[in-house]
Amino acid sequence: MNETIINEIKNYMNNPLKYAILLDGFWGAGKTYFIQHNLTEIDTIYVSLNGISTIANLSFQLAYQILGNSLAEPKHKCKLHKGNKIVGTVGNLLATHIETKLSISFSDIVKLLENIDFKNKLIILDDLERCNIDLQELLGFINNLVEHNNIKILLVANESELNSNDIYLKIKEKLIYQTLKFIPDLESIYENLIIDDIKEIKDNKSFVINELKRKQHLNIRTLQFIFQRYKELKIILNKILNTLEIDSNISTQIYCDIFKYLVVISRDYKLGENINNFDKQEFSNYQLIESSYISIPSFKFVNDFILGFKLDEQNIKNILDAYISKIRTNAQNQNSSLNILNRWWESEDEEIIAISQKILKELQDNIYSFEAYPKLLLYSLRISNAGFSEFTVDTVLSIMKNNIDATNHNISLGYSFLDAAITEEEKKEYDTYKEKLQLYINNHNDTLSQTGLASLRQQTIGNLGKYFFNWIMDNLSTFEKKQKFLDDGNIDNIIYIIENGNNLDVRYLVYLLNEIYNYSNTKTLYPTENESLIKLSTKISSLSTNNFNKMKLFSFNSLIDSINKFINLYN
Repeated sequence: MNETIINEIKNYMNNPLKYAILLDGFWGAGKTYFIQHNLTEIDTIYVSLNGISTIANLSFQLAYQILGNSLAEPKHKCKLHKGNKIVGTVGNLLATHIETKLSISFSDIVKLLENIDFKNKLIILDDLERCNIDLQELLGFINNLVEHNNIKILLVANESELNSNDIYLKIKEKLIYQTLKFIPDLESIYENLIIDDIKEIKDNKSFVINELKRKQHLNIRTLQFIFQRYKELKIILNKILNTLEIDSNISTQIYCDIFKYLVVISRDYKLGENINNFDKQEFSNYQLIESSYISIPSFKFVNDFILGFKLDEQNIKNILDAYISKIRTNAQNQNSSLNILNRWWESEDEEIIAISQKILKELQDNIYSFEAYPKLLLYSLRISNAGFSEFTVDTVLSIMKNNIDATNHNISLGYSFLDAAITEEEKKEYDTYKEKLQLYINNHNDTLSQTGLASLRQQTIGNLGKYFFNWIMDNLSTFEKKQKFLDDGNIDNIIYIIENGNNLDVRYLVYLLNEIYNYSNTKTLYPTENESLIKLSTKISSLSTNNFNKMKLFSFNSLIDSINKFINLYN
């Protein structure tokens, strides 16, 4: 296609007809890039019309492009640049500055232009739709150049922005001999745009181009945006991933997955589409093709980055830790029954029945992690809705509850990695069952909490604070999931430790609060904690310290200072 355009421009240069030609393409398609890199065999004079407001200013810029620095010489020494190929844009401010500084009048510029030999030269006037000159005046000036001065002119524009202008449509027929439709060849320019030899950009060329083509967004500026933003994001990823103990295969997969998602979300952002809403999830799946099961991993922090929000590196680290766990689990279960169901819709009836029965047996044997339960719920829902009674969601949920009852530690479902192709109807039904499962888990964890902390009262003085600290840290994920640490029970436990413990016990409370709240994302983890901190502060302030020794009083005051500091953080 582009070779055809080049040949047509060459033919135009040898055509005796006195018309201009138009290169038409949508914004960001790379028309200017194409001109600058493909018309090397033609002597061109390039001027951008963007922002130009007068014919005088346009004439001056044409003269400046042709004569360059010789404009600064005395007029009698002014020499023409013959045969030079000049490509570049002199902005409005620069042109006006030179015009004023050198006291060169419009008439002088016109005389210079009249004396220039334009034979075999092509004047390129880019950004026609962004010119501030009255369109009738501008096109009349151009028509005068081509008709009376036999000058070859290539206009460059997004014609869709001009087609509603009656003046343009009326003059176009007389002025423009041929319209060349420009369609960017991303394949040929992709390599030239690659920055800093970044592996993910080099290795995923086909993916990037296909995703831009998928939504007819062949926009070079978007391509440049993708490359630059990923370069910036990778600096942050490098810093975080270097602190994690992962092998090169996992690291490579993480970089690749994040880059691919950045590609599609950047494209959607540039198209003005609604960006994927994660609700409270931090990573999920992005559906590449509607009404299909083809999807890629998606990450909320990438959305935040593209939208210009400040990134929380600790939060990203937590997300990547969870995602790494997901990758490792998938690798371990590559041949598991659950993994076989990843593409259940391609199976035959006999295969669905057999694998469903096998999964039910494995679920009864309690071999699946609790993080896999949301996935099992969704599969059972879909398969039972397809008419298979062997794998009903009620049966699956019943077995899950039995497994939860048999567990003597806190349970978390982790991040729900939902299939992006889930329908709204399926999601509503899935959410209902998952809410039942989550409520059952919450009750289980609360029961464990009451049982576990009941033994706090049985600890000896000097071990109260340490026991409480260790128990909380062992179950921290539960509090983060609930988005609540200082419930009434934990407030009572803290008061109990202060009243009955020694200096070391109270000091461990200081350690605990600093561990809980000394994160930059504290407000996100515990959004309503301020009221509880104030409640704790009020209760502590009412305590009598008459029996405290000097060191216990010292730690007690440190505890109060810490609480006040965190209250101020929320305020």
